[in-house]
Amino acid sequence: MNMASPREFSRLVSPPQDLRAQYESDLVNIFRVLWSRKLLIASVTALVALAAIAAAVLLGRTYVGEALVELKFGTDSGAVAGTPVATVDALAVVEGEAEILRSRAVARRVLEQLERQGEAKSPTAAGSQSVIASPKTTDSAETIATDRKLVALQQGLTVKTDGKTYLVHVSYAAKDPVRAAMIANLFADEYLASRVEVSVDAARRTSDWLATQVSQAVTARERAAEAIRVFRQRADVIAANTANPQANEQQMRDLVSQMSAAQADQLRLEGRLQRLTAAAAAGQTPSALDLQGSTDAQRLIDAEVTARQEASRLVQMIGTKHPLYIRAEKTLEAARQQLVDAVAEAIRITQADIDSMRSSQAALDKQLAALKNAALGSQMFGNHMRSLEADETTAQANLDRLREALRQAQALTQLKPIAAQLVSSAEPLALPASPRLILVGILGTMAGFGASLLLVFLLHLRDTGFSTSAEAARDLGIACAGMLPRRTKADQPQPRPIYLNAMKALAITSGLAEPRDGCVVVVVTSARPGEGKTDLVRGLATALGALQRRVLIVENAGRREVGRPDGAAGQQELERIAGSAVSLYHRTSDDLSAIVGCRDRLQPWIDKVGSHFDVMIVEAPAVLSDPEALLIARSANLVLFAVQWRSTPRQAAASAFQQLTPAPGQSAMVVLTDVDLAAHRHLGKRDQLYFAGRYAARNSAPA
Repeated sequence: MNMASPREFSRLVSPPQDLRAQYESDLVNIFRVLWSRKLLIASVTALVALAAIAAAVLLGRTYVGEALVELKFGTDSGAVAGTPVATVDALAVVEGEAEILRSRAVARRVLEQLERQGEAKSPTAAGSQSVIASPKTTDSAETIATDRKLVALQQGLTVKTDGKTYLVHVSYAAKDPVRAAMIANLFADEYLASRVEVSVDAARRTSDWLATQVSQAVTARERAAEAIRVFRQRADVIAANTANPQANEQQMRDLVSQMSAAQADQLRLEGRLQRLTAAAAAGQTPSALDLQGSTDAQRLIDAEVTARQEASRLVQMIGTKHPLYIRAEKTLEAARQQLVDAVAEAIRITQADIDSMRSSQAALDKQLAALKNAALGSQMFGNHMRSLEADETTAQANLDRLREALRQAQALTQLKPIAAQLVSSAEPLALPASPRLILVGILGTMAGFGASLLLVFLLHLRDTGFSTSAEAARDLGIACAGMLPRRTKADQPQPRPIYLNAMKALAITSGLAEPRDGCVVVVVTSARPGEGKTDLVRGLATALGALQRRVLIVENAGRREVGRPDGAAGQQELERIAGSAVSLYHRTSDDLSAIVGCRDRLQPWIDKVGSHFDVMIVEAPAVLSDPEALLIARSANLVLFAVQWRSTPRQAAASAFQQLTPAPGQSAMVVLTDVDLAAHRHLGKRDQLYFAGRYAARNSAPA
């Protein structure tokens, strides 16, 4: 059992990996991909740059007219002495004036001027002017047309500011230099005119509004004063009653004291009445304090006590039958009756005192309520009076404030607006401002280069096949026997030397050129149809025949051929190809298609037919389309897995090769077919085909 602590395992930190080589390899691959697509990059870049230049030329030339407006901030803008001058941010004011110059109102005034100037030439000028003077709220055709004109007019306007010199640059771009200068000057002139009109109209409207507010404030103040006067007249009686508020307060305090004493007496009498009533009901002797209202209260209590004691003494001495005891009992009964009568009298007197006390409290309550009402009326009078006085004070303060604002507004009507003048008028320039072909060319080149890089990236993502033998060997986990160039029309009479050398190198690399005992069975298959298996089989057989190896090739094994006549099972047709060393096996409908479906028939057939040859090359169907290729591959000594260069998806090739799973003693190799030599050369992949073609070209060149 492992007794190591978790802390010891935490110390086992993997050594840092040096990723520099990987990054350098990735960078080199990126440059190689870009270099392989250099023609595409150059073509797209040049095409986009030329298109940009052509578009700039076709759009026509644009001329710009520029006018300068200067804003001045000085002390001479105030005409009223003693008026405080507010401190403003000059840069903010300049930016605000620039926004006004860009506004739609100034553009509308410029459009009116342009239509007035072109009224004789344009038959719709009068109608447009009427629409501008009183725009409609509905989306009529004339309103929409006017809005479009305003938008088009504002698109050519550019307003820039200079915070250091307080200059406003008014530029306008048009196809005609004269029109550009004229519209720029119109914008500057209409801006200056609008600023004067706006300043005067705004000050006048403010002054008129404040005058109306002042008159309303005067009326409000007079109304408040009249309300105070009327209230004072109506409250004379209350004011007279509240002339001596201290005496009223003393009376209220005395009444409250009397009320408290009366309530205490009433509570005391009610307690006495309750005790007397309880004693009378129980037949007990009450206390002398409770019988204070009765005459001889103490004497009666003492007589009753004495009689009761005497009766008790005689009972003990002479018994209950003695005449002295009977007389003592009668004396006790008479004393008790007198005491009961005294208690009843005391209850009656106490009840009468309670009723009298309640009547006194009711009278005191009435007097106290009257004093409270008088005090409350006096307080309400004071509160209402203070409220009216506060309203009058507020009305007076509002009146003073409005009068001060009116005075300032009247002073502002005499002030001049911000001093602005047209420093420099726009003049027509014969030199166009745009297009700048050099700048357009540079920008077009940059855009084309970016578009070409994006296109290369998309093409690289789309390229999911194998480009080099190293990639195929790494992803599939087997060795790559060779790379075969694509067959062209020039290879029909006689293949090119590079193709023959590639086939010969494949035959030698796969070990088929070495002499062996018995026949070596080679199965050529692929992941999908159309991978160039037939050319691979025939080219490999031709190369082995040139190496003095007897070869039998079986094409399209496991697939039924349509159109051949039926024949007897096991019939063979051998045909010589490229000399006596290579033979081609032709099958009929019921020949090889019935044999490859059963391993018990396939292996004897291979042993029987292959005994006359050194190498038997069998073209099996594609693994992903026909599962019989797996059965044919089980009987082979060597499996050549054909993968089309930069075409077969890597996932498809890996899935198909995973199904093959070579048996013990069986070897498998991958072959890249249909390699485009021109594209391969542009890719810059330094593999066996690259160096073979390079050095073969050098050897074939004259010394």
